[in-house]
Amino acid sequence: MTSFGFGLSEIINVPSVFNDKNNTNNTFIDHSGWCVDWRSSQHWMFQMANVLFIVSYSVPTSYYGILFMHSTLIAGFLMLITWAWRIVCAPDVFTWNLCFLFINILQLIYLIYQRRPINFNSELEQVYRSMFKPFKVTRIQFKKLVSEQFAQIVTLHVGEAYAMQNITKTDRLGLLL
Repeated sequence: MTSFGFGLSEIINVPSVFNDKNNTNNTFIDHSGWCVDWRSSQHWMFQMANVLFIVSYSVPTSYYGILFMHSTLIAGFLMLITWAWRIVCAPDVFTWNLCFLFINILQLIYLIYQRRPINFNSELEQVYRSMFKPFKVTRIQFKKLVSEQFAQIVTLHVGEAYAMQNITKTDRLGLLL
């Protein structure tokens, strides 16, 4: 029994791991907290996965850098999944890395989906390029602005009035093309 000197050994029974001669564990920790008996290095798949993690986290924060980061993380997690299942036979390590793999795959799909091209009809394209693009409004933001939730597109024929003084409410912004 190990005594810590501050009364916890009376409350909690803590077995001694430092002087136990019957312990069959090959890894021991001495009194200073350092490992005495080190294990050999892990399999090359484990090492390669960690190299991929280092590479993935050292990319710039541009769009293509983030795509590269998620791609190399996916490759690293695939290596760790294979290592956990085939080499060390650790289902918990396998399951955690499988979860991380799915998260990165979903994030990569979402990033690619966000970059899909957004097209407008010719009139809205002209309005976007002349009035909104100079102010750095993205196509996604402009699409939301002209959606049915925020805008109403009305086609007027010859002789029809858009607004009449003292009759038409002025509760919205209008743009005549």
